[in-house]
Amino acid sequence: MELVPGLGQFTQAIGAAFSVPIGKISPPVAANDAMVVLRVDSRTEASKPAFEVQKAEQRSSLTQQLKQQRVEEYMTALRENNKVEDHRVKVMSQMRRQSTP
Repeated sequence: MELVPGLGQFTQAIGAAFSVPIGKISPPVAANDAMVVLRVDSRTEASKPAFEVQKAEQRSSLTQQLKQQRVEEYMTALRENNKVEDHRVKVMSQMRRQSTP
């Protein structure tokens, strides 16, 4: 479930949005640091066939995010645990001198 702006994620307000009957107004419900009153105008029921279509794409996206996170963690650990000396300026200067006739 994604973060809902103003309501948060996995909050009482999100739960209330699913429990309040359509066309009714909820009592005040806690949402992060606020109290909200919800009016449910409509609700889209979950569709298992639609989810099955999206599942492979969601899995692929999540896998890619996890791979990227692991690479970033690995690079951060390398930087923290090793002394890296940057000699790019010196190397580029030498390359320019060698390429100048």
